[in-house]
Amino acid sequence: MLAAQRHLPKHVLSQAAETWDRSTPEGQPWRSLADSTVLVLGYGGIGKALTRRLLAAECEVVAVASRDREGDELVDRVHGTDRLPELVPTADVLAVCVPLTDATTGLVDAQVLAALPDDALVVNVARGGVVDTGALMAECASGRLRAALDVTDPEPLPDGHPLWSTPGVLVVPHVGGASPASFPRMGRYLHRQLTAYRDRGRLDHVVATGGAHA
Repeated sequence: MLAAQRHLPKHVLSQAAETWDRSTPEGQPWRSLADSTVLVLGYGGIGKALTRRLLAAECEVVAVASRDREGDELVDRVHGTDRLPELVPTADVLAVCVPLTDATTGLVDAQVLAALPDDALVVNVARGGVVDTGALMAECASGRLRAALDVTDPEPLPDGHPLWSTPGVLVVPHVGGASPASFPRMGRYLHRQLTAYRDRGRLDHVVATGGAHA
């Protein structure tokens, strides 16, 4: 999200060319996260962790999950996905964090993308199948939207796929969680789940393929 908002791909290319170029790509504006409205689609473990960081970056966060419910210490309300059509027009950034299930496949479709305001950024750290790839490419190729994708559909993204060269799209090869910091967190999460199953006979987080509890 930060890389896309601050035009880091362009600056990496400028460094390789040894060029001191303070312009933005094709006259695009300078952007920041501060004062942006970020719609976090999927308010589970990842969505909540992302929200903590966004609030620290002085963003306004709108949380959306499978069902409407009361908020928590971070957000006043968690909205149901049925409210997406009325919420996405307010988003500077749409951050996709939902699990891939029957209910979420293609959830971010042409209609949702069309409802985003001009120059909005779509960030997908969920699974590629949640977003309609063709519709996203069309919006980005027109210059209306931008995207930062840790996941794609198809994945791995094959050589020659048009998504590689679509203007305004940053693609990284599903490495968002690849760091030494992930392993102790995975261990703590597994410990909590096994403890919950031992003590209460159920897991804390269950994703049903026919309907996500995000």
